Amino acid sequence: MKKTITLAAALALAMGAYAQAEAGWVDVTPLPESGKAAVPGGTVLATTANVTMMLGFDDDWGRGGITADGDAVNTVTIDGTAYTMPSGGAVGNTNPKPSDLVSGGQSGAVFKFEVKADGWLYVFGKITCNKSYYVWEGDVPNAQGLPVAYTLKGVTKGDGATEVSYTLTGDADGYYVIGNGYDTGTALYSAGCCYDVATGTPNEKLGSGDAGVAWSGGDLLGVIAFPVYADAETYYVNACGSKMSSTGYVFIPGAKECAAISFSKEEGEAAIESVAVDADDENAPVYNINGQEVSKDTKGLLIQKGKKFYNR
Repeated sequence: MKKTITLAAALALAMGAYAQAEAGWVDVTPLPESGKAAVPGGTVLATTANVTMMLGFDDDWGRGGITADGDAVNTVTIDGTAYTMPSGGAVGNTNPKPSDLVSGGQSGAVFKFEVKADGWLYVFGKITCNKSYYVWEGDVPNAQGLPVAYTLKGVTKGDGATEVSYTLTGDADGYYVIGNGYDTGTALYSAGCCYDVATGTPNEKLGSGDAGVAWSGGDLLGVIAFPVYADAETYYVNACGSKMSSTGYVFIPGAKECAAISFSKEEGEAAIESVAVDADDENAPVYNINGQEVSKDTKGLLIQKGKKFYNR
């Protein structure tokens, strides 16, 4: 894993604080209004100063949120800032396999992220029980991607509100080592295949209770968090045996470790309250409702210093 510390990150650390978090929310405009239809890989879903989120590969894609009114939680707080999930996201149609991503035969519901700075990336998603989730770094289209260790946290969307938290262990460079005891050597078993938190029963498939965490209470509102590096540039996130959906991401430039993550149920307009700003700065950045930094002259609903205003 790339370890180079950028000048910007070094300056942020020297000042004793990380740069401001960026929230990128999926723009559903490129996706069909109903059902699913072919949308090409590379289609951009969200862009912030240092991260671009796009569709990884060709697939049939549609619109779909990851929370509902009846869910136990709908808001994720990362490093003290609350992000309430918007109603719209992206969901693919095809179940990708790990072999697709290491053999050059890529397909399915895979999200791609291009990064310009070192830090930590937090990808929101509906996380399905008994499925495996993967993060890849590098040139996946040419079978040069490497599996990245990550932290998965979430809360079941139903009334049970069971919390799931698991960190997939990596090597000294932060990569997940295929065949290191967490898997069969040909497929990665991660958070979905190994331990039932409701019953405390190890999964017999691996014969060990320490190879990961599964849950029995249904789908999660979840976050997959992992470090990213500017000189690595490209990352991919997907589920195996499931069609992962996502509403977007948060990126904290310069961060050196996973921030505190918690979950809650909030009422009110989604996404607009999710942008972290410096309330004392008259020249604070201006954001649109997708969390993207824009000019103050931009038309439409904008946010500056935590306050919404409409620019006609």
